[in-house]
Amino acid sequence: MEKGLVSVVISTRNEAKNIRECIASVRCQSYKSVEIIVVDNYSTDGTFEIAKALADVVVSAGPERARQRNIGLFDHSSGEYFCYLDADMVCSTELLREAVEFSRCFDLSGVFFEEIMVGKTFLTKVRRLERFLVAGTSIDAIRFGRFEQLIASGGFDECLPPGTEDWDFSRRFQQFGSVGLLPHKSSLTECIAVNNTQSVIDTFPTYVGIFHNEEEISFARLAGKKRYYSESVVQYQKKWGKTDSLVKFQLGILPRLFLNNFRSPRRRLLVQHPLLGASSTFLRLALGINHLISRLFRNRRN
Repeated sequence: MEKGLVSVVISTRNEAKNIRECIASVRCQSYKSVEIIVVDNYSTDGTFEIAKALADVVVSAGPERARQRNIGLFDHSSGEYFCYLDADMVCSTELLREAVEFSRCFDLSGVFFEEIMVGKTFLTKVRRLERFLVAGTSIDAIRFGRFEQLIASGGFDECLPPGTEDWDFSRRFQQFGSVGLLPHKSSLTECIAVNNTQSVIDTFPTYVGIFHNEEEISFARLAGKKRYYSESVVQYQKKWGKTDSLVKFQLGILPRLFLNNFRSPRRRLLVQHPLLGASSTFLRLALGINHLISRLFRNRRN
């Protein structure tokens, strides 16, 4: 283990359009003690070859993100700290330096990152507001931490289908140390109003966090993701129990629709952006109804 080194693991599958920018944002960090490990899930669009030319280590593994991340973290990392990213994420220039200093200053084992959902549509703005409201809560996931606690936690549960593995990991990780939300050093209200990737980065150079690309987001894509992740939700509930208080907070109908937003320390954003807040509730309700109808039809076919 190399003291001060941050091992950044990026999981990919057919991300040729995003992987260059993701890796470049890690290479351009003001904190230079960084290694980049890409674990590719047998892409067919050239992702592996692109990553091979840019990252320090590139390997193939699957079948899903939990396995990819564990391979990258436990088999190929040598840092004192870890950070895991998705290929459609871009890091602000000061992110890792701020994360290391924040962790050391407050003796934290793990760190949550702020995320700005990036795109040009109204739906992206709704998603951006939602993300700001849950940052640093149990709806969020730890992205950075110390390797000592990572080893103690056992990493990602590969028995869980994709979807809730981040929640499960973060929950177990917090049993071994304190965690905190890295200060973003920017105006969230102003960030909500911005329409595209470049203007977000240019307009808020002091922002510390992740830019999460959602240029291609749509209701149909969100509904498809919800269906894809539904089995993971079932398995997560079985693992921790439906009566578990944290499971209720994460998955309960009323908390997901209303209560979690109003419990958020940032609930003032709902007052500042009432249309986005109302749209968020409508979106969750519509996705929930769509999911129930899909399950009903599947059960009838079976």
